[in-house]
Amino acid sequence: MALSSPTVCEELVVRRGWALNAASDSIARAAIAAILIPGTPAMRSPVPDWAALEAAAGTRAKRAGADARRLPGAERPMTGSELQPS
Repeated sequence: MALSSPTVCEELVVRRGWALNAASDSIARAAIAAILIPGTPAMRSPVPDWAALEAAAGTRAKRAGADARRLPGAERPMTGSELQPS
């Protein structure tokens, strides 16, 4: 959910002059589009396998050219202790 970070909102609203509502809407649409396949019906039963859906979304993103190594901090993966809530 890197798209929902404050730096993305700052870039769109403060630096590029977007209206807050337009930036929020664009961020939400981009995040949803990264997870959901357009035209796919809602899964109500059985309960969705979120881990499988996340993996499939990652695969689609990679096929589309996404590369997490380009993100800030990607050069050093987080360790287990950094992932634990403080």
